[in-house]
Amino acid sequence: MEAPARTATFALLALAVVAGLLALGWIGGELHYRNCLQSVELRYPVAYQPGPKNSFADPHAHFTFYERTERDQAIASCSRWP
Repeated sequence: MEAPARTATFALLALAVVAGLLALGWIGGELHYRNCLQSVELRYPVAYQPGPKNSFADPHAHFTFYERTERDQAIASCSRWP
């Protein structure tokens, strides 16, 4: 009756190895995704860029947005798969 115990031990060990590899893959994918988002944040920060200072005509004229389309496309290109 030693063979079934050895088989069960081997099956549990194999399951633990597979679970560990899946966890490492998940963590690696998450780190890849967060690194991609950080690089997008450095290239396209969410901020205002000084524009022409004609605040008498339009109080919001001295601020212009960065191009959001480029930032949105860069975020959409990020994935958890390397």
